[in-house]
Amino acid sequence: MHRTLHYGLVGPDVLALWKRLKSLHYDVGGKTRTYGWDLVHAVTAFEKVNNLTKDGNAGLAVWKTLADPKQPRLKNKAANGYAVEVNMAKEILLISKDGKLWRILDTSTGGGYTYTDSAGQPAVATTPVGHFSILYKQTGWQHSKLGYLYYPSYFTSTGVAIHGEDNGNSGSEVPSYPASHGCVRITNNAVLRYYYKVFTVGTPVWTYH
Repeated sequence: MHRTLHYGLVGPDVLALWKRLKSLHYDVGGKTRTYGWDLVHAVTAFEKVNNLTKDGNAGLAVWKTLADPKQPRLKNKAANGYAVEVNMAKEILLISKDGKLWRILDTSTGGGYTYTDSAGQPAVATTPVGHFSILYKQTGWQHSKLGYLYYPSYFTSTGVAIHGEDNGNSGSEVPSYPASHGCVRITNNAVLRYYYKVFTVGTPVWTYH
């Protein structure tokens, strides 16, 4: 019987969970026996894919499902190099490499609420659907009228980006549900893992429900 794992726990079972999720292509960060934010978000992404309660904890349902899990399928296969898919039905970000699934990340996209945009006009928080590519990037913290963006990679001319959030490195500002103004939020740790290698200018990005 596996114990329920959650943030802060340490042990060989945490490492076993890390290894299993890594083998399934989830973004787990560096090898560890400590249940930190990287594992919280990897488990959350796993729960989203497998229609489990999205709490980031590895309880009985997670352990049982790890034995025979579902795997997300790519909808758009780029034959060469890296490509990004944002599945808004599941709230996950997929990275493919040479046409094969390479990484699965937890994400939070447009929350569907009404807000006042940077021009002072009412707007609905939605992430655009379609085929895009990374147009330009910025390093470090960037301040917009709607908040702070960490290492944003912009894929629309209207300023929609894949980026980290203004919460240090905890990842706590990437909730398990749609919550952004329209950008694609991932954790700050994840941004740094993929900013230079994957989110390069010209990398294709597909967004869909």
